[in-house]
Amino acid sequence: MRPIFSLQSGKGEYSRKKTENRAENKKYWEQLMGKYFIIAAGIILLAFSSCGEVCAQESAAASPNDLARFLAGMQISPSSPLASLTQSQAFKEHSREMGPFWSSVLRENIFHMIPWRNQYLLPHFDYGTVFYPLSGGDFINMYILYPVARRYIMVSMEPPGRVPDPLALNVNQLRSGFRALRSVTGSIARKNYMMSAVMRHEMRNPFLEGTLPTILLFAALLELDIRRIEPVGLNSKGEILPLNEGSKVLGEGPAVRGNRIIFKVSETGPEREILYLSMRLQWDSMDPARPEGKFFMRLENLNVIIKSAFYLLHRPSFEQYCRSLLGRTRLLIQDDSGMPFKLLHRDPWMTLLFGHYSSPLALRDMKHPVTQPEMAAAFRERALPLPFNFGYGVWRHDHKSNLIMAVRKKGPGSR
Repeated sequence: MRPIFSLQSGKGEYSRKKTENRAENKKYWEQLMGKYFIIAAGIILLAFSSCGEVCAQESAAASPNDLARFLAGMQISPSSPLASLTQSQAFKEHSREMGPFWSSVLRENIFHMIPWRNQYLLPHFDYGTVFYPLSGGDFINMYILYPVARRYIMVSMEPPGRVPDPLALNVNQLRSGFRALRSVTGSIARKNYMMSAVMRHEMRNPFLEGTLPTILLFAALLELDIRRIEPVGLNSKGEILPLNEGSKVLGEGPAVRGNRIIFKVSETGPEREILYLSMRLQWDSMDPARPEGKFFMRLENLNVIIKSAFYLLHRPSFEQYCRSLLGRTRLLIQDDSGMPFKLLHRDPWMTLLFGHYSSPLALRDMKHPVTQPEMAAAFRERALPLPFNFGYGVWRHDHKSNLIMAVRKKGPGSR
């Protein structure tokens, strides 16, 4: 594999440098699988006694990074309060399942996505903020395609979830939580797709609830070092602030709830942020009179990803939302269910098309999505190969995906 971009921190900005990046080197990934996954019982030496089938309570809280690795079925520090739980049957079963899962994700998705990303996407990426509307818990596509952003913002209807406390669960509750987590993430390996119906059901399990466990699992598998996790809320001024013990922001109930995850890739690198907000995307979500609109109006020069978006943004009522979002976007990747192609097929956008598109996919709740004949003609004329699954293409009879990449020819201007 050719050299990958690495991060350099200087004067608060990232700089690019072609170098060997072990986190994106195929040999490294394969070694990582063998190094970190616990496949057989008895390979962890404990600093204290095993809990067996009853999960013991501990007084000290586990570190955020050990929590993420625990959720991913990976080795954790022997001194972690969670170490005793790695001897439970629930954890051993989960770990045995996660090894083949991650191997499949690497083989079927990541190893194909990285060369494509390096060739087409990274030359246009400014290392700023990535925005993923209708994301669910899909942090992995967001990070693999935009691996060096300072900030990742995910927005969807799924509940954010509380910080999990595995020490408060008995072995059957832990097993149930792990099963729900595998059910949510399993289709990423098979189809690079997270199923909305499964997320709606499984993310409401009472043991490992919401999107937070899924995002932490993916972050751990990607070898990110989780430093802090905090519940946050959006106040009436459009500010993201920590929630207090009463789940309030400065004494008021938040307009939107979410979670903030702070992580680092290396000990000497800068802290970076994942922000998940649980909210319904509406036609007036960009309205500056709304708390959500005040928040979105502060965002500039966005790098956007949209996939499997229910063709929601094709509704006439969402045209102003799309125009507002595009006015704050400098780089966009989406499938045909994202923003209408007619908004991109003119200045100031340069578009590249990948894969195959002839007509939209009929969905259970949308039997007749809007057709885009102009886009179909453009795909016939100039589409390039797409070496991985993306969006609704996996459900088509021919299993062919499409991807539209749009780059602003010049900046969106000062505001």
